[in-house]
Parts: sequence; C-alpha cells; structure tokens
Amino acid sequence: MKLDNTYLLQYYNEIQQGKIIAGRELRKEIRKLVEELENPLYRYDTKEANIRIAFMVNLCLQSKKPFYMMPMKLLLWQKAFIETLYSYQKYSDELGRYIRRFQDVMLLIARKNGKALDINTRIPTPQGDKKMIDIEEGDYVFGIDGKSVRVLKTSEIFYGHKCFEVVFEDGERIVADAEHLWQVRTKNGHECVITTEKMQGDYYKKRSDGKGIEYKYRVPISKPLEYANKTFELEPYVLGLWLGDGYSDSNRIACGDRDKEEIVENIEKLGIACNSHRYKTAWCIKLGEKTGRKNNIREGLRTYNLLNNKHIPESYFYGSKEQRLELLKGIMDTDGTVSKSGQCEITQKSKRMIDDISRLLSSLSIKHNVKQKSAWCNGKKFLVYRITFFVDKKNTCFKLRRHTERLKENLSKRMLSKSIVKIQEVQSVPTKCLYVEGGLYLCGVKNTVTHNTTLMAADAHTDLKIGDGGQDIVCASNDDKQASLLWNEVDGMRKRIDSKGKWTHKNMSLIMNLGNDTKIFKLSSKTQNKDGRNIDKTYFDESHDAEDDEIAAACQKSMSIKDEPLFINLTTEGFVNDGYLDNKLVYARKVLKFQYSFCSYSTKRSKVRLMH
Repeated sequence: MKLDNTYLLQYYNEIQQGKIIAGRELRKEIRKLVEELENPLYRYDTKEANIRIAFMVNLCLQSKKPFYMMPMKLLLWQKAFIETLYSYQKYSDELGRYIRRFQDVMLLIARKNGKALDINTRIPTPQGDKKMIDIEEGDYVFGIDGKSVRVLKTSEIFYGHKCFEVVFEDGERIVADAEHLWQVRTKNGHECVITTEKMQGDYYKKRSDGKGIEYKYRVPISKPLEYANKTFELEPYVLGLWLGDGYSDSNRIACGDRDKEEIVENIEKLGIACNSHRYKTAWCIKLGEKTGRKNNIREGLRTYNLLNNKHIPESYFYGSKEQRLELLKGIMDTDGTVSKSGQCEITQKSKRMIDDISRLLSSLSIKHNVKQKSAWCNGKKFLVYRITFFVDKKNTCFKLRRHTERLKENLSKRMLSKSIVKIQEVQSVPTKCLYVEGGLYLCGVKNTVTHNTTLMAADAHTDLKIGDGGQDIVCASNDDKQASLLWNEVDGMRKRIDSKGKWTHKNMSLIMNLGNDTKIFKLSSKTQNKDGRNIDKTYFDESHDAEDDEIAAACQKSMSIKDEPLFINLTTEGFVNDGYLDNKLVYARKVLKFQYSFCSYSTKRSKVRLMH
C-alpha cells in the first residue's frame, strides 16, 4: 500500500521541517518508526486506525468543560500515535496471521493545556500586553518558541481555588492555583510536568555540606518574542545610545576616548549624520542634521516625549527581535559594562529606566537580576538600580568590539533556565485558564484540546462501540479516583450517543455493550481481587503515582493468554523517584538506544516502547 499520506510520515516531515518542535527522544523514536516502514518483517496497514480516528472525531463527544458536547479534535501527533499503534503488524508463525506489533506502550504527554493563573497576570500578545482576564477565544498569545499561537478556548473565572505565589531566582512572581501545570527540569536533568501544589512540598532542600540551600525545579526560558518589524521615528540603536548616556534635554550623547570612533562609525552606518567635539574628559557627539531650523533627531525625541523624560517608548517593546536587540546594544554601548567573567551589567538611578530595560531583556528572553543599593554622590545619598545578566558572543548585547570580546563563547545550559526559589500559599484570587495551540512539551506540542485521559477514553469508547466484541477492557490506576476519572469519561461519551441505553448499559462495576459483549471496568489499589481476570486491554492512568508494580503486574498477568493484548501506560509526569514509572522509563529509554528491540517477541508479547 502507498504510505506517502500516513499521519506518521506527515508528523515526521513537520518535525524535520521545524514546524513542530520535538524533544531528542521523540525525534529518535519517530525516525526509527519511519525507517522501519521499509522493513520486510512488518507491514503497515492503516485500515483499522483510520476507522478508529474517524469514529473518535465524529462520535466521541466530550463531557467536560470547556469542551462539553464538542467532538474530539485530534492533532497530528495524536493521529500519528493512534495510527502507529494500530497499523504496525508482524506475522505470527504460531497464529498463522498478522498481529499487532506493539503490545506494551508508554504515552508521556501533558495532563492538561489549561493553566489557571491570577486574572491580573500580564500576558504578552502580538498586539501588546494584556491581562489574563482580557484574553478571549480566537486571540493570539505567544508560545514557548516565541511564535504567536491561537487561543482555542478560555475557561470561566474560578473562585475559591487554593493559590500559591511562585517566586523565581530572577525575582519574577506569579500567582497560580494549586493545579496549575509547570513544565520543569530538575537539578538532575529530569523533565516533567507537575502541579504547583506538588512542587510546593519539595522544591528545596538544605545542602548536605550545610552551605545553603539547593533548589530542585527549573523552568525553561522561552525564545525571544517574535513581533513584526516596525517603522520608528528614531533608529533603535541611536535611541539606545541616547537613553544610555545622552543629554536628557538635547540630541547629544557622551562617550569615552576608547569608544568614540567606533560609536561614530556605527551611527554613520545607519545613515545618520553626527559631529563630535571634546568636552572636558569625554567626547560629546551631536546627533542628526538640521532641516531648516529643526534637527531630525531632536524632533524624534520630542515626538516620543523623551526630552527630560527618559524612558523606552511603548512601541519599541513591540518591534522585531532585531530592532529590540539594536535598542539594547545602543543602551549597553554607552552605559553598560562587561566583566572579565562575561557578566554584563548596567546601573541606573532612574527606576523607570531600569524597569524598561528589564522589560526589554525579558522580551529578548535574557535571564537577568535586578538589585538596588544605596550610593553617595557629592555628599548626597540616593538609590541606584543594577541589572546583571549573561549573553554569549553569538547573541551579543554590544556593538563595541572590546565588550563583545569579553563575552562567553557559549552559555551553559544552567543559564537557559531559572530556578523556582520560593512557593508559598497565598490568599485565593480569581483565576482563569487558557487553552492554546502550539507551544512546547516532550511530545513537541501541548496544544491538544484534550488531555491523555480523554484521548484514551475515546480509544476505549471506540472498542466499546465498534470493536471486535467480547473484549474485557480495564481502566486502571493506583488511585481509585483516577481510575474512575477515565472510566467515567468513557461513560460520558457513551451517554452522548446512547442516552437511553438501548445498546449499552452501565452499573456500579462495569460499562457493557449489550450487542457485542465488550465490557469496561476499573481497577485500583482499592480493588480487593486484582487477579483472576481475563483482560484484553489495559489503560494504566497516571502511572507516576504508583510506588510499585502491583496494579500493572496484575493486569499484565491477566493478559498473558491473549493473542494481542495491549497495555497502555499513561503518565503526565516525566519522572518519579524510585517508583514503578522510574523502572519503566529506564527500560523504554534502553529501547530507544537499541539496547532492546522495539519488537522483540517473548512468546506473543512485544517489548516496551516510548511515545511522547
């Protein structure tokens, strides 16, 4: 059969083209799956997968807000996952037919897309900053890659939720509710998605040597925000020079002997006239040229109300990345320094200017710290503000060559993330969720309008309605509430298309198709008799909560006599300490490193594979 239009190949191609950002493990896995399409040991038959996908998007109506009664919207990665799972087949000599290749699967995806934040939280958008409360469906915000993404849905405003203030090492403070999901990396390099409340319990520990505190969680710093190129009255670099060390009441700037010629050269390259003269111990450079009685640079400063009122004009925060970087270079060339270790610094007396520079750095995704201290000048005491940060030579914040030469060749990975240094419960505030497309998580997206429980509920509902019949399907979890969540989600979909129970039935223990005898029941740590069942398929939900393999082992033992059992291991977190999931992740990563085969049969069972 022709495989050119399979979802697997589409997904692979979009990853290769950079349209989808994917982690190293996912890229490796998808590449291997695509390569093995040509392997004669397997065949790739998409018939069953296409029927499943069509059923999901047309007849699996969601039962949870804000998507109640809406059909499933499967994104490309979800279609590729379902297709791969049900299309790859291997011939069984024992059975004399083709059977499903993958029988033990791990799915790592974010639990939800919505993140409930204080309604007054600032949200950058391509049209300018807005408050969370003002964001509406159809608006565009920025994803972690700096590109604009569309808001698919917004939640109602929540009241009375438990809330926490999360403080980062750079001083940023965010108020989020207890269930807000954070994509974090631990000090040991593990990645996971975790709730605020769960982080609050172990975000720091005292060092074993007694020298201070270690912080466990770090969040990635996003890519620079991508605004469109703008037309300005003043060239960003020239404005930056003036803001850094310009005369506040005129169109002149000051600089020292070492930098005068290079700064003049940089100005003239922009087609801007200037002339300079010596003034006491420094050089005074007058910017612009007269047209009649007006100087074009001075008029530009007046247009933006900058004379005797230094600040970054609001429109410059929304210039392109290159324009904002030019503005920063101007400021740093006249007022910034860099140490021998490559640390950049700028000090200002003006609180407004320091806040503006901090905002500019944030828009460029430059991690920085702001501190204040007292200083004396001419017998007077006053406050000054100091910003410190690091950039490398490829992303220099200077045009001056002597400063650029001191920058680091490359930034360490540690500088590309920031630690969470404090989490404390605060008084509850109104919060709101956004559900967006785009964004970045382990699977390359966190933009699905559903989470893993809903996706697997739809898969189970498909078996209930149009499966082979006679199947026993288990919704399992260490926690009884979580097992019930998946089971109830299946029941919600069932009731959407069979509200009167004409062909399906539910009681306290199972959901059943009266026509084909397929049954779906739940199993958890509370289930007294976990053995002795005859299971065809298991969904083990939120497996990161399991401290041991009691539930998984019971299910897999009950599936051992089946020709094509399927065990799907679901987790919303990328790691857990010394639990069931840890061991499964170690094994799955060995599969990716080809220490074990993707499909090495022991009787009829396939080995674990990893799917983000």
